[in-house]
Amino acid sequence: MWEQSLLVCLLLEAFMLPYLLAFQPEVVGGVSIFFVLIFACEFVFTLDLYVQAHMGYYSDGNLIRDKKRTIRRYIRSWHFALDVIAIIPVQILVISFPRVVTKLLFVKLLRWSRLPHLVSSLDEFYAKQFVVLKLLKVLASTLYLAHVLACIRFSFGENTSQNNPWLPATSLHDLPLHRHYLASLFWSVGIMTGLFEGELPRHNTEFLFTILVALCGFSMFTTLCATIFVISKCESGNTEAVGARINQLVHVLSFHHVPENQQAQAIEYLKRYYTDAKSTDRETAKILCPSIANDIQVELLKATIAEVSIFGGCSDQFIVAMTSLLEMIAVPAQTTLFSVGDHGNAMYVVHSGVLAIIVKSVTVREIRKGSCLGELYVFSLLPCMATVTTTTYAILYKLSRFHCERVLEGYPDCASAIAVHVRAMFKLLNISDDKLGTNVSTSISTPITPRKLTSRRTSVTAGKSAVVAGPTLVKIPSRRDNKVMPSRRESITQKISRATRAIGPLRRDISQWSKRSMRSERIRDTNPDTMLSADTFLSPPLTDPGLRPKVPAGNESQQGPNMGLIFEHHVLWRLILLRRCIDHQSAVRMWWLLLLLSNLCYCWLLIPVQVVFPLWQRPTWIFQTTDTIANVVLVFDIALSLNLSFMVDSDKVMDPKQSMTHYLKGDFVFDLLCALPYEYLNMHNYGLMRLPRLLRVFNLKKQLKEIKHFIQLNSRRQLLLFILLLIMMFHVVACIYFGISYAEGFDSNEDEAWVCPTSLCLRRLNATHLENCNGTIFTEAPNRDELEGITALEYFRSLYYAVGVLASPGKTVEPTSDRQLVAALVLMLGGFLISAIVVDNVQKRFTASAFEQKQFFETSTRIQLFLRRQKAPLAIHHRVKSFLDYWWSTHRGAVIRELLADLPRSMRLELLRNISATTWRPFSARPTRGDSG
Repeated sequence: MWEQSLLVCLLLEAFMLPYLLAFQPEVVGGVSIFFVLIFACEFVFTLDLYVQAHMGYYSDGNLIRDKKRTIRRYIRSWHFALDVIAIIPVQILVISFPRVVTKLLFVKLLRWSRLPHLVSSLDEFYAKQFVVLKLLKVLASTLYLAHVLACIRFSFGENTSQNNPWLPATSLHDLPLHRHYLASLFWSVGIMTGLFEGELPRHNTEFLFTILVALCGFSMFTTLCATIFVISKCESGNTEAVGARINQLVHVLSFHHVPENQQAQAIEYLKRYYTDAKSTDRETAKILCPSIANDIQVELLKATIAEVSIFGGCSDQFIVAMTSLLEMIAVPAQTTLFSVGDHGNAMYVVHSGVLAIIVKSVTVREIRKGSCLGELYVFSLLPCMATVTTTTYAILYKLSRFHCERVLEGYPDCASAIAVHVRAMFKLLNISDDKLGTNVSTSISTPITPRKLTSRRTSVTAGKSAVVAGPTLVKIPSRRDNKVMPSRRESITQKISRATRAIGPLRRDISQWSKRSMRSERIRDTNPDTMLSADTFLSPPLTDPGLRPKVPAGNESQQGPNMGLIFEHHVLWRLILLRRCIDHQSAVRMWWLLLLLSNLCYCWLLIPVQVVFPLWQRPTWIFQTTDTIANVVLVFDIALSLNLSFMVDSDKVMDPKQSMTHYLKGDFVFDLLCALPYEYLNMHNYGLMRLPRLLRVFNLKKQLKEIKHFIQLNSRRQLLLFILLLIMMFHVVACIYFGISYAEGFDSNEDEAWVCPTSLCLRRLNATHLENCNGTIFTEAPNRDELEGITALEYFRSLYYAVGVLASPGKTVEPTSDRQLVAALVLMLGGFLISAIVVDNVQKRFTASAFEQKQFFETSTRIQLFLRRQKAPLAIHHRVKSFLDYWWSTHRGAVIRELLADLPRSMRLELLRNISATTWRPFSARPTRGDSG
């Protein structure tokens, strides 16, 4: 924070000193607000001398904090000399040399040598706000440059000779200083942005200075475009490459006539694999060195592994070792992890997605984030008794049997504890101990006292173990007294549970399951099929109350203590909530989103007009009806959002109660405040009361993200959306400009006025009458055509200025008041920024639309250069050219092996089989010689 304070003081002095020298050199001699600010900044820099002398530094990688060495190092540096010169109090010379003091104050700008260090420290401190900081630095640099140029412009003086219109007129001498400053700043910003031409200079110095200002504006515009381009590249990452890769895959699969269902599955998988949030984490982890990536994985997942019931009684070191060996994998939907009769070779931890445990073609359990499955098969020879498949795209952490065996060799005590758990599970399942794994069975060859079992999160295993392998409190009989005993080890589980409050379900769920399990033990049948079908053995699903909803929709104990009561007894909720949620991926949702976008465009088109244009401040019955319909749409949107499904960790939640809770905790309050019909409370300010509708623009990004699921927003469509956004921006700026004219007052000068002329003046008197600046009163009904003509001229003149200031097709005139100057400055700087954004977006969209073509041209050029350097014959050139043309027409320059590299092995082999089949089909269709003979 100290370095940021220094940066603020440095910038404050840098802004004040040019202003004092150009506009108010006499204020240095007295006590004023500028004098107090400079004195405060100097006091901060004086303290900084002490701070710099005692600040530690690094020498050969070692931190030096010895006071004598730090003081000696600072005094011997050239920074100390500059700081001492800059801290000299030149203000004491103000009595004898008042004019010289202002110029001597520029010595303090020697501190600018520290600006790069201060800015770099600011970048490090606000690294998360990279985008805002980048834009802020460029805009601040532009403003400071315009400020300095405005001060230099004012220092040229006034037009005392009456023959140099480039200089300000002497008649403006009596205006306040801030008016002179705003006028000079308007001139410098106008020349830099190209939105103001001004008068033609008369002298060489004036020509050179004007050229310098124009070049400064060009350089700052180039810098701004480059900055926005860098930001867009950083934000998009490899989006363009991913889009090109998917387009190539679509073309290749279509060319080889791969079945549509396999195409859709492969493309959907790659889209999720490349664009899912977890894919960013995966690619980021690859950038880090292995030790750091491993430490991050251990910190994030050791709590989950520690909560697996089979690891009860294991040491913290064992948990860390197992966690460090986890491997993140992505699995498409409808992929089988275990089949009945298979010997599991790995255990999995679900990071996202939904998996189903299927017994005899019946789904007996769904498992979600945080669950563990397959651990019983890894530590035993028991074959799988159920099938486990993915119902959605899932990201899993995999721990192979090989790694488990290697870890158990180093932790024999933990192997013994795991063997106790496995034997207890076998006892529950009525399975003999000869199914124990090799490492596990040898670890308990000698009698041991069973370790006490801990309260764990649900550990889900495939098959029977998935149904009976204990939830948070596994009931395993002890060898001594058949009592459930908690574990002594709590260093990982309890510490993390206290910190996160998200490990394990509620105590009520634990007690309920314990009671169910005790009852089930008394009535348990020895028939395995009966056990598998018994609902009493189904443990509650793993869930994090703060992160995702509970799975069983009907279990009110997992909806909170009062949610079931609210849903059952309040008639309002029973009327609003449906029996089943509306699928947010259905076609109905797509058309509703398009209706909401149309409603948003309607509001942004009409409400600004109703606020500023007098004729539209009282709507006709037609527009009042359409406004009411728009309001009803927003109210219906709230009701539908209460019943809208949503995704959590690749799991689609369709329970209305969960949807209601999710929406009430999210955007409900915001949407309700935007949808309330405030305009009926005050019809005199109809447009102003409808302004909250415009705030729904903050939902635009989320709605466009939903629309991407239905409509592919390619580069052409994104350009169309961007053009629509620009048109809406022109419209809003036009309304703002006319609003300034309406508040500032109309000008009688038709050609040289910044605001609208008096010929376009209209003011509303009441609900039925309007008046112009000449005092003529119009009755709205009989004079409607004339009033609409005046309003149309008002709008199109305002729109002309808006297009001119944002798109720079013409030159504006100089404003004549403070508010006009400030508004013109803000609009010109906004147009300066928007022009750079337009350049970046157009360039980015065209680049993205031809990304694979650009890559192919690069490859083709490299091949052609290689052939030229090798002086290959012309026939080889023609042959290579034919190959390249065929390669582009068939595969869009892609290599199939590389395109399919990230797909799962089973999916990749199936696609290659279909591609090969289509390739060999023409040969197999040819008749043999025997057939032809």
